[in-house]
Amino acid sequence: MARKRTKEEALERLLDVPDVPVKGKLGQVNRLARIGAAGLIMLDPLNRLADDFITIPIPMIAIPAHESHLLSGSPSLQIYIRAGETIVPTGGNVQDFNEGVEQAAALEATVESPKPRAKSAYTKRYEKHFKAQANRPDYKKKDGTWKKGGFRRCVKAAHAKAKKDSK
Repeated sequence: MARKRTKEEALERLLDVPDVPVKGKLGQVNRLARIGAAGLIMLDPLNRLADDFITIPIPMIAIPAHESHLLSGSPSLQIYIRAGETIVPTGGNVQDFNEGVEQAAALEATVESPKPRAKSAYTKRYEKHFKAQANRPDYKKKDGTWKKGGFRRCVKAAHAKAKKDSK
């Protein structure tokens, strides 16, 4: 998982942004924006503004921020985000992105995937009997689709034979 930046690192990064040497209202807006950003960094007690991976809990649709007024309309671009996908913060910087990808890959490499459970003897017998009976004409039609209630009857018969074999 990506490491959160400390407040000091965030302030240093803010100072690294080049100052726009503009006089008048635009210069004032620039200075006020920097002061506001610094204030947000300093007043963030839980460090929620730090960069971190975000895992999407439910499926979502993302639209461009400047078109948020079109929620009931049709925005120019929509991105479907599946549940479980991760948003990687880049900070507009390719180096940060590569660092995040490397950290995510290292994290995935350390996580062990669970081994599949072995099938029980009963499950193996049931599968064998189900496959043997599945194509019988009393369960399926000639075109290969199940008759009404055919699947349920086939399952019941396969279970009965598997149980009988175990005795």
